[in-house]
Amino acid sequence: MVPTEKTHEGDNAFGRFFIWVDDKLTPIIGSANVGPYDESARAVKATDECPVCRHAMSEHTIDHSTPNAVLHCPAEAEAIEADVAPLNELGMPTDAARRRAGRHAGRV
Repeated sequence: MVPTEKTHEGDNAFGRFFIWVDDKLTPIIGSANVGPYDESARAVKATDECPVCRHAMSEHTIDHSTPNAVLHCPAEAEAIEADVAPLNELGMPTDAARRRAGRHAGRV
């Protein structure tokens, strides 16, 4: 059976209990700190290294004009090796490919 009306928050005793706890604790503890909103948190040291290319961050630019920050990295993009190992019907490596990978990783 499909409910015809929306359930309201706290319609049962369990929900009402947590609303009551929240109402009692919020004035004492305050609201949660969700993150730094000052510009100093965005500052990057020039000596830090880039997590992508390992070059100094002073060589990079970070674009904060969009909701998602964009890192402009000066390093040349490197091609990623294609994984051409055979896959089974579930998209997982076959037994032979798995054994080869285990041998290279030091496991047999």
